[in-house]
Amino acid sequence: RVAIARALAVEPQVLLLDEPLSALDLKLRQHMRNELRAIQRRVGITFIYITHDQGEALTMSDRIAVMNRGVIEQVADGRTLYNHPRTAFVAAFVGENNRLAGRVLEMDGDLARVETPLGPLAGVNARKLMAGSDAILFVRPESLTIGPAGADGIPARIAEASFEGTVTHLTLATEAGIRLIATLSGATARNVPEEGAPVTLTWPSAEAIVLPPESADHA
Repeated sequence: RVAIARALAVEPQVLLLDEPLSALDLKLRQHMRNELRAIQRRVGITFIYITHDQGEALTMSDRIAVMNRGVIEQVADGRTLYNHPRTAFVAAFVGENNRLAGRVLEMDGDLARVETPLGPLAGVNARKLMAGSDAILFVRPESLTIGPAGADGIPARIAEASFEGTVTHLTLATEAGIRLIATLSGATARNVPEEGAPVTLTWPSAEAIVLPPESADHA
């Protein structure tokens, strides 16, 4: 707080903060996020905030720049970066994401159907890829729904369950040898089948995104 007050005393036009909260414990860090955001709004000075904590970046920023090997891949607000990444690197780097490599079979309006190791799967064709193009289908863990074994969807088994209070993270082993991550919340997170139990995975096509594979391996 003292360091911030000293920096603001000279009334700068821009304030650079380089990992300012990295040495703080979790609760104080969360409190200071809110305090810094309130200070910025009150004084009206542009803050350039450098951080490796993605939650911090998404919580505090009006605009976020995601860099890959010194090149800015996308600049947008946090919701846009998370829900509508423009490149495979951004999709893989920002938050958790399941990714399935394959080839575009066909286009269907705003969707593309991709042949993957788990069979044909559809997602939003964000970059208008044509049939025959290499592609990666990304789907967020929180978009996955767990259903009973034998239902329509992708058969899998629960390989691991990690309970974190408000959410439970599942590692799911599919019959094709592909592992997927699912994040469950609310009552669903408290009623997870035991490890080893067979389940069925589904997700809405509109919550998956299809992107060209450029630079994804660097994420």
